[in-house]
Amino acid sequence: MVFVKVDKNNCELDIKLQAELFPVEHSPKQVYEGIETGNPVNYIVYLKGMPIGITGYYFDEKLPDHVFINWFGVLKEYRGKGYGSRIIKWLINKCKSLPVKYITTYTDKLVNAESVGLYKKLGFSVLDYDNSEDIAKYTQMGIKNNYVACCKKLKECEDIEFQKLYLKISDDLLEMEND
Repeated sequence: MVFVKVDKNNCELDIKLQAELFPVEHSPKQVYEGIETGNPVNYIVYLKGMPIGITGYYFDEKLPDHVFINWFGVLKEYRGKGYGSRIIKWLINKCKSLPVKYITTYTDKLVNAESVGLYKKLGFSVLDYDNSEDIAKYTQMGIKNNYVACCKKLKECEDIEFQKLYLKISDDLLEMEND
């Protein structure tokens, strides 16, 4: 597989693939912003010269220890052949060199059950996601909240950070557990 960074020369193909893989949520504007600003960074994935999927990552200043998976998808005719796993493993390795501790994504656990299974298989923790801003946005789009956060440590760090962020465990409770 070959991973080609999206730029002004291939952005229309990325937008087309994004629309095919994510017909409700695709974002041409985000592709153009990524080319201009470097956030997000998107890739088209090729196999024997044919595009088979997309992936990428982005940063969110609200969570500076995280890099987020952006638009990961494999075209239907290439699914079930191990390409998705190889793409995510490549992305994990790529992101290990970034100044972050975690790689995270959000996805619909019903619509993308295969992806959630893949994330679990690759060592991601999967937790229900209840960000009220996003839930309101999805509700306006007519999408039911079946979202989960999938997160994996990229570097050695304490699990307490993860527990506080995702499981919303208070400092008091963590201290009691450690006594």
